[in-house]
Amino acid sequence: MRIRPFFWFLLIFSCVGALVFAAKYPVLVPAILQVHVDQQHLDSDLNSELDSDQTTCLELHLTDLQGTPIEEAQVLSNAHMTNMNMSTHESAVNIKGHGKYTVQLHLPMVGFWIITIQAQADGFSVEQQTLMIQIK
Repeated sequence: MRIRPFFWFLLIFSCVGALVFAAKYPVLVPAILQVHVDQQHLDSDLNSELDSDQTTCLELHLTDLQGTPIEEAQVLSNAHMTNMNMSTHESAVNIKGHGKYTVQLHLPMVGFWIITIQAQADGFSVEQQTLMIQIK
């Protein structure tokens, strides 16, 4: 039995079309973002509300749904006070490896702060967590 060239062309066209469609519209997989607040860095001296060395340290752990660490993620953070029009965008992100990241935020005043952490890695959906902490 002989297969006509038209059917070979149809088979090749279908395979190439499926590959192009898969490459053009990738499926983003959800990730798990865990945030740990280091309590020892949250207390400041009440006499130094504008102390330039006051930082808050957050530890992040990024994994996929199977628990595999996510490396090389882009982590963004910002913080703003709940009762004042004050925010900070001064942060430093350190990559520790094995899906662990450290975010250091400069929070210059005592009071309640809302911190938003956003993480994005290739092939994963954007994950975001919002924390409310009190600086004493």
